[in-house]
Amino acid sequence: MPAKLLPSQTALIDNIRDVVRTGYGALITFEAPDAPWLEIAGPNGMQPGGHLFGAPVPTVRLRRNGDAWPLAEAAANNDFSGGLSTLAECAKPFVGDEFPALLALLGAVHEASGAKRRRVPKVGGCITETGVPSVHAWMSCLTLGDLQAAVAKATIVRQAA
Repeated sequence: MPAKLLPSQTALIDNIRDVVRTGYGALITFEAPDAPWLEIAGPNGMQPGGHLFGAPVPTVRLRRNGDAWPLAEAAANNDFSGGLSTLAECAKPFVGDEFPALLALLGAVHEASGAKRRRVPKVGGCITETGVPSVHAWMSCLTLGDLQAAVAKATIVRQAA
C-alpha cells in the first residue's frame, strides 16, 4: 500500500508539476539532516526572471552541499525514466520518511515534462541507389561545421579572384 502524503507535500507536488509544465525550474529541499536537494532545471530557467537553473530540456539533479558534482542526474532527452529511477535510489538513504514524497515528486516531473523519446536521426534519406549525383544527397552527408567551412572557403576564393 503506498504511503499517504501530507497535504503540504501534495500541494508542493502539484506546484512542481505546474512549474515543469511551463518550462521553469525549482529547488526542492528535504527535512532530514544532511539530506541532498533537488535542482529541477527547465528551458525558461527560474521564475520570474529566468536564466538560473536553465537547461534545454527538463533536467533533475540530486545535489549535496559541498559536492562539486551532482550525485545523480536525469534529463528528458536521455532515458528520463531510468535516470529518475537512479536518482531515487541514490536519494533513498538520505531522505528517510520523505522517500514516498520524493517518488511522487519524480513521477509528477516525469509526467509534466512530456518525457519525449530521443529523436532518431535520419541519415542519407536523399541518397539515390542508382549513382546519380545529387546536391541534396551530398549535403545530407556533411556536418554543419563542414558545410560552413566549405561556404567560407568558397567565399574567400571568390573574393580573391
